[in-house]
Amino acid sequence: MFRKVGKKPEAAPAPPPPPAASSEDEESSSGDEAAFPPAPAPAPAPAPVPAAPVPRRGGWTKAGPVAAAPAPAASPGSSALQTSEAESDSDSEPQAQAFPAPAAELATPPTARTDSGFGARTGGVATLAEKIDQEWAFQAAMSGKTDTAEHAHDPPPPEGTYLDRFGFIVPGDKCPPLSREEAGLEASRLKKWVEMGATSYDNRVWKAYWTRNRERVKERVRKGIPNELRGVVWQLLTGSRELRLRNAGLYEQLLVGTTPCEVDIIRDLSRTFPQHIHFSQRHGLGQRQLFRVLKAFSLYDPETGYVQGMAYLAAIMLMYSSEEEAFWLLVAVMKGAGGHEPLEGLFAAGLPLVQQCLFQLEGLISSVSPKLGAHLAKENADPTMYATQWFITLFSYSLPFDVVLRIWDVFMSEGMKIVFRVALTLLTCQQESLLQLPFEELVPALRRAPLAGKASADALLAMACDLKVSKKLDDLEAAWRKKSKE
Repeated sequence: MFRKVGKKPEAAPAPPPPPAASSEDEESSSGDEAAFPPAPAPAPAPAPVPAAPVPRRGGWTKAGPVAAAPAPAASPGSSALQTSEAESDSDSEPQAQAFPAPAAELATPPTARTDSGFGARTGGVATLAEKIDQEWAFQAAMSGKTDTAEHAHDPPPPEGTYLDRFGFIVPGDKCPPLSREEAGLEASRLKKWVEMGATSYDNRVWKAYWTRNRERVKERVRKGIPNELRGVVWQLLTGSRELRLRNAGLYEQLLVGTTPCEVDIIRDLSRTFPQHIHFSQRHGLGQRQLFRVLKAFSLYDPETGYVQGMAYLAAIMLMYSSEEEAFWLLVAVMKGAGGHEPLEGLFAAGLPLVQQCLFQLEGLISSVSPKLGAHLAKENADPTMYATQWFITLFSYSLPFDVVLRIWDVFMSEGMKIVFRVALTLLTCQQESLLQLPFEELVPALRRAPLAGKASADALLAMACDLKVSKKLDDLEAAWRKKSKE
């Protein structure tokens, strides 16, 4: 069962005291609620921008993480949630929103500095920084470099194992290379996304292409975003990049505060993708980054706080972006900044959006497959018994990771509809076997449904995207709202 954590106190936060040092022998056997030790000071990374070193964005390939450009330095002295002077040329394009300040104490930021390190992000300096950032990212992705600041301190894989192309520890001698066909397809898609403006330092190039070619973008997203550009494209599709640039310095301000969610966050760190090299080391860099992102979000949105399951979302975002970028990507997804429905209801008190989604799924099953719907109803196999995790984690812990990424690609572009479509596809593909099972065997089989299918990511996504569910989902949402008012 997922936990809901209490709200953040209204008192102004004070910087947390440094935890006392402890030896390995003094740690408890569980160790999950131990004080989180301070992160070691990172070594400065060479960068063309005259600012403090920050993590670079990148993704994972078969050779390890792909290097990407250092993000421009944020301004700690800027006010919380600044609004951008530059607005979109198209009214219909998804826009990054500026949300209310998360706490009253953040309304007065630290005294602003005017030197080159903390100057406002305006004029030629910001433009030059963004240009260097994006051009370096593209050159690094194309050259296959692997020295990202975020993953440079990851431990080597244990003896007798290797890292797959996504960074997971797998038994064996070495990672099998992509086939010639797979490599050629990946290179072709990478070239197309570059031509679409995904790597342009000028955001207007992407906006212009997206405005004129929405159906083509939608089609190419469904075919799969190139792994090297996945993090960058997710930020463009959700509007999180604009959020980050408009609110420079806010992330650092949030980290100064304290939250009652810290113990719960720490408890879940070692449970989140422990087989991924970036999160495999206790108190390692990956776990520290995950802790800070989740802590900052619980302070940004104290009404939601932190709920178990949120860590899986943030961890996948950290695999494909820097720490601050992952935070704003989480904010954009939770608040619906890209124009899709916000996900914060999945984690709000009482999990209202989860209840709605399960109601809609039950109705869709009966509509798409009346036989299966009748059998599930007869056996009292309610979706709450098997599908809750699918919605809360967006399948991140229920399917092979290559399939998860393809689902996430479509989710960033089209919203929650893809979760319903994939769930329906998984269930209907196994309808014949499910119809033969009594309750005692049916519920475990439903929980195993995502792993029982043998379809490839391409086949699964093709079948899922062919399902027409939009109108039915709208009707079921209206029925749910009516039922909730009764």
